Amino acid sequence: SYRNPELLADMARTVDHISGGRLNFGVAASGLPSDWEMFNVDGANGVNRLMMREALEIILKLWSTNEPFTFAGRYWTVKNPELMYGFLKPHIKPLQTPHPPIGVAGLSKGSDTLKLAGERGYIPMSLNLNPAYVGSHWASVEAGAEKAGRKADRAEWRMVREVFVAETDA
Repeated sequence: SYRNPELLADMARTVDHISGGRLNFGVAASGLPSDWEMFNVDGANGVNRLMMREALEIILKLWSTNEPFTFAGRYWTVKNPELMYGFLKPHIKPLQTPHPPIGVAGLSKGSDTLKLAGERGYIPMSLNLNPAYVGSHWASVEAGAEKAGRKADRAEWRMVREVFVAETDA
């Protein structure tokens, strides 16, 4: 939600090509109040989630068309340029079609971003920080899927954990 979506789209499609099509593209709205303060975003009222949705819409549009366009949104203005000098084309598309698999991380109870994962068939990823919150996450995915007339696949659900691997137990 805080990064320029045109730059993110370009970096991700480049990594998709370099990796031979092994990129999984993960997005999150950023639910940490410290991030909201650092980036001066009203996360308490969900502005971070709106920014993420708009950025993702732009990224998908950049990945799906060669046609020139200007996207003038609430948070971002992005241009996909026309052919320049008769040979310079807009950026390449991702290697995977229509795009790399997209994972959406959720943190809060009744996560709005996990509803988005359900709506669009993206990979739901729960940040496993609070068992009471994680317990509500699958219901959010199912609610989003139902809203879009889809059936969520629980086998796609991921838990995000930090693991530290050291040389010794000490």
